Amino acid sequence: MCARTIPLLRRTGLALLVATVSGSSLALAAGPAVAAPGAVSVSNGDIGAPCAPLTFCRFDPAGAPGVEVVDTPGAQSGDGYLRLSTPTAADRAAVAMLGDGKLTLGELAADPLAYRTFVETPASSPTTAVPSFTIGILSRKVPYPDGTPQFTGLVWEPVYTGATITPRTWQSWSPSGAASGWWATRDVTSTGTVNRFGFATYTASLQDVVAGVGADAVVTNIGVNQGRGPAGLVAGVDLLTFGGRTYDFENPVTAKAITATAGNAQSAAAGAAFPTRLAATVTGGITRTRPVPNTPWCSR
Repeated sequence: MCARTIPLLRRTGLALLVATVSGSSLALAAGPAVAAPGAVSVSNGDIGAPCAPLTFCRFDPAGAPGVEVVDTPGAQSGDGYLRLSTPTAADRAAVAMLGDGKLTLGELAADPLAYRTFVETPASSPTTAVPSFTIGILSRKVPYPDGTPQFTGLVWEPVYTGATITPRTWQSWSPSGAASGWWATRDVTSTGTVNRFGFATYTASLQDVVAGVGADAVVTNIGVNQGRGPAGLVAGVDLLTFGGRTYDFENPVTAKAITATAGNAQSAAAGAAFPTRLAATVTGGITRTRPVPNTPWCSR
């Protein structure tokens, strides 16, 4: 008989569970959250302040309640998502990855940009508001008068593409593939008119933006933002995609139990398989019980 530690991936709960198979019994320990296949998990503990390069940071004012990774049955992927709340028009809730000073806008635009939103409670005004996709850049093509690269935030919002916002429904957005929707925080001109960064406000595509500010503009941060403006909006964000990676907002899940459902109370000679294949059911997180397929066995 033997004792062996086996990593088991519970797909629906998105937690890494470690089951110890020892003879005929199963013991359980819990590990960190695991994102959807191919994605990187981001929990509350991963969203830091102060910021460090290539990590996610919160940009809401100190003490504001606006940023939290929540565990809820309403999640589309796994057990959780990023919730942004702006109770008043003066509030802002934002999460972004800080750049390292090396990534250019042209390089960022070469890969898909995407995210999903879920409006829990619509804003009182405008009722069409959802979290936006944001990119901070320093443009060498459009410098300050002294010649140093000029900063602006590049913002994409679904409402400026003519899309319909449906509350209580997960919606997928593609800022890189949309024909319009971009604007610059440092020069908000009238719809369709060219700002000082060289692209038309609200009607520009990402390709138009890159042509305007320059492909060599340095990316300072990438993320999502809510506010200031949409009072009362409570919205979720998940599966944020940029730089060839997708980020799945999930908190660590502690499993409640793992119960043997087949193959318990049996033994086998050294080097031989158990007569009945082991099977177990894991309970934990938001999800209900789920069978653990291909439960392993070992002997020595």
